[in-house]
Amino acid sequence: METNDLGEIYMRRKIRNKKNRWIALLLACVMGITFVAPVTVLAKRQEEITVMSNIGEEIMQPYLDAFEQKYPNIKVKYYYYSDYESSMAENLEKGSYGDVLFVPSFMTSEQYPQYLEKLGNYQELSEKYNYMETSKFVNDVVYGIPSSAYLAGILYNKEVFNKAGITENPKSIEEFMQDLHMIQNRTDSIPFYTNYSSQWTMQFWETFPYLEMTGDPEYRNNKFIYERNPFSKGSTHYQVYGMLYDIVKDGLCEDDPKSDDWEKSKGMLNNGQIGCMAIGSWAVKQFKDAGKHGDSVAFMPFPNMVDGKQYVTISTDYNYAINTNSEHKEAARAYIDFMLDESGYALDQECLSVVKTDPYPEAYGNMDNIVLSSNSSATSINYSRWESLSKDLNMEDNTQAARVIEAAAGYSDESFDDIVEDWNTRWESGRPADMESEMEDDTQGHRFSTIVSEDYQVDLSLTEKVYIKDIDQVQVGYLCNLAPFQYEGEQGFSGLSRQICDIICETTGLKFNYVPYESQDKLLEALQNGDIQIAAGLDSNSVGEAGIRFSKSYIDYMEVIVKNDSISIDELDNKKEAYVAGNETGEEQIRDTKRVKKHSLSAAIAAVDSGKADYTTGNYFSVDYYIKDLESEHVSVVPMSDKGSMSLAFSKGADSRIISICNKCLYAIPESRIQVMLMENLDPPAKKITVGRFIRANPLLAAGMILAVFAVIGVAVFTILRQRLVSARKHAVDVKRYEILATLMDEYVFEYDTKNKQMHFDPKFLGRFGIQGDVDMMEYSDDNKSLQIMLQEFAKMRESGEQNSRPFEIPFEDGSSEWYRLVVYAVPDEHGMDTHMIGKLVSAQKEMEEQRQIRERAQRDPLTGLYNRDGFTECFEAVKETSSIAFAVMDIDNFKSVNDQLGHAGGDEALKALADNMSRIFDRKAVLCRYGGDEFILCIFDMDREQVEQLLERLVRSMDYEMDYHGNKKHLSISLGAVYGSCKQSQKQLFQAADEVLYQVKEYGKNNWSMKNLEQETL
Repeated sequence: METNDLGEIYMRRKIRNKKNRWIALLLACVMGITFVAPVTVLAKRQEEITVMSNIGEEIMQPYLDAFEQKYPNIKVKYYYYSDYESSMAENLEKGSYGDVLFVPSFMTSEQYPQYLEKLGNYQELSEKYNYMETSKFVNDVVYGIPSSAYLAGILYNKEVFNKAGITENPKSIEEFMQDLHMIQNRTDSIPFYTNYSSQWTMQFWETFPYLEMTGDPEYRNNKFIYERNPFSKGSTHYQVYGMLYDIVKDGLCEDDPKSDDWEKSKGMLNNGQIGCMAIGSWAVKQFKDAGKHGDSVAFMPFPNMVDGKQYVTISTDYNYAINTNSEHKEAARAYIDFMLDESGYALDQECLSVVKTDPYPEAYGNMDNIVLSSNSSATSINYSRWESLSKDLNMEDNTQAARVIEAAAGYSDESFDDIVEDWNTRWESGRPADMESEMEDDTQGHRFSTIVSEDYQVDLSLTEKVYIKDIDQVQVGYLCNLAPFQYEGEQGFSGLSRQICDIICETTGLKFNYVPYESQDKLLEALQNGDIQIAAGLDSNSVGEAGIRFSKSYIDYMEVIVKNDSISIDELDNKKEAYVAGNETGEEQIRDTKRVKKHSLSAAIAAVDSGKADYTTGNYFSVDYYIKDLESEHVSVVPMSDKGSMSLAFSKGADSRIISICNKCLYAIPESRIQVMLMENLDPPAKKITVGRFIRANPLLAAGMILAVFAVIGVAVFTILRQRLVSARKHAVDVKRYEILATLMDEYVFEYDTKNKQMHFDPKFLGRFGIQGDVDMMEYSDDNKSLQIMLQEFAKMRESGEQNSRPFEIPFEDGSSEWYRLVVYAVPDEHGMDTHMIGKLVSAQKEMEEQRQIRERAQRDPLTGLYNRDGFTECFEAVKETSSIAFAVMDIDNFKSVNDQLGHAGGDEALKALADNMSRIFDRKAVLCRYGGDEFILCIFDMDREQVEQLLERLVRSMDYEMDYHGNKKHLSISLGAVYGSCKQSQKQLFQAADEVLYQVKEYGKNNWSMKNLEQETL
């Protein structure tokens, strides 16, 4: 790298990261985070700091110069050690290890405070930096910050893959092996380079069998050790190392691995002599700079998919640290902050920057459906068990992967099965006796610990299983008076919250001991004091800052006002409120002069109904329950804009594993099942008839009974009429309740009489669906399509016995439509026979819209808004049966130089400019796609060739201009190759044909386009 201008690299990076640094600074200000900013302090005196590193001085010099230009009073004395670990061991022993250093791998956490200066709080630094789980820290104190991160995967030459006809990165080991054979048969390149003679490059093979093959961060350090004979056929290790064995055995690698040359391999891959190799992404920069074809060097994940995604292990490089005995700690911290936040070193080297606002390196390509993650740390017991198991077999010493290559190349007499059998024998010889009771029964391959209960599937980690096994009982508190969620029923704790708790216990084997509380404040007090570990249901919005943690919500609801009928809603500000003890906030307590304290929502509603208070508030489910239970006749319900939700709440001291266990169970319960359980609890139990209750409810009848001896016949007639009147009034109240509930929930309630085959719809149906009154299901005939579709779905539910339907679409007369689902609950009589069915029509529009948006996002490139590969493929397959097709492939000329001159943000603007011009010129005439990096494709159906040529010409000319990005200018242009003809080829064939045309355009000078006729090949 040229260094004539000492500030060149700093200024370039300053421009590139200016926006990101402002974002980070703004976030820091908002969140109240203070980071060290030593500039003003350091400007007063001349200092010299010593930096010890494993990075060559020729690489670091531009960054050192840029740092000294920013801090002219600080001079850097830089020491490079080729054998860093050994040199630092000697330096530490002498007590001379500089001001800034990389933390050597042999230093233990107990030694951090002895040798290293504190750099900050873990939580605060995590707000700014990624991958802090791999930092050097003790408790919450950080002593070392990762300098950069990289990925383990496959480095490859795009041109080699394209020439072999490979247009998509492989997603499985089988696809990868097929691709290597295609490279062998169709090119002169070495398909795969083992780098056997370098040995150290073998380390990456031991990365792949864990996260890449399972998608489980817990697998490597906390699950793998519990598999007996974990290298057997079918295991992740057998598959990964078997792939390496087959590569060498099938001659898909260099002729003689013993003659490998690491340095030489960089240029060979750059110029296309090598197709690919296994290495860390940190090497991308070195390979790009090794020849004239840096744009062809790219990185791909290990070829394996788990549930539709590829997983890649993030590894971090050495951690920056400060000598605790340094006399220049502020200057040393300035150096670390500069290297991490401003220098751009990580991005320049094509590594992952630890700064949260920095982008991914372009060479990593399309990151859609790729999950970057780190392996979780081992628990203390699992770490010691790993140490015991690996005492006779260290898979990370590189010799085992080399041994596989030796066997496949014929350097030894071993077979692959001989090797894995030896691995199993040596590994199992170190297994501690105390592990036997915890071993998996299955002896081959990777497994997840999965618990299935009804239709709920929950994956528990080993540490969670250990918690369940060790815990005796969990104390769970509940409210006695918050129906239908939690209340004291005939069998004790009842309601939706109880059913949720029962599912958790049945699914996991946990044992809950339930403790009742009369008010929320007493429940909170018990939770804060640690008397209970869980509250069965609380709304986090009503708790405030109480040091309590919450699960995901299991039910959402609307807040409502319950007012006395004599009061207008506009008059409430000056009226008396009945509030529930324990639910008030500090602000509300100030207004107690106009407030009446009640111990429960039921009591508050009773006060409003009797006129002792004017109004109260609560969630609409509980309000509806208690209005029906109290048979309140003088109240009205008014919806509010406030929303609430019910969650499990956990004490501050609760083990984090119980939170994750409960959350996994909650996520596994279908929402439809929760709705059905809620409906099962919506109606209060029937009240027992007592003499006192009868007299209070029927005063006229009681008086008549006194005169019964004088008017037996008259009293009997009166009794019959009165009972009919009460029954009719109760039915009217129930209907009103249904209407209120439907209004509040934006749902439509109906009732089905199973005996008379009649459906009764509440009046709300009329305005939306044109349905009213009673409908005879046996004799119904109408052209109301909405009603027809709903009744069809209802008939399907009755036949299948389901309580919750799939979403279905209802059309309306104005041409619009909306998605709905049915929820139905059967009401049995005293003999257990279903006499009625109560149901509701629920809008599923939001649910379906969210699903559509998720599908749309999954098919779109987030930067340009065009289709990504998957989206393009789906669209192509849907419309390809046409008479003619034009298929074009294009990319930005010299895109690397665009990034170098304008920065990655400027490069992104160039990509968006191309996407915008494609969208503007082709409008809806073509399917447009960002295929990856700076590569775009488009497909036009049923358009004559002359019109296609005009549009392609416009596109190429529209991109031939001088781009100005924040004062930096760079000339842009694109090259485009296209094919035209009848649509008889597959997408892969079309891409390959257009890509060959593009290659010819580039050969003749770029900034141009060409279109050729398709050969008439059938699929």
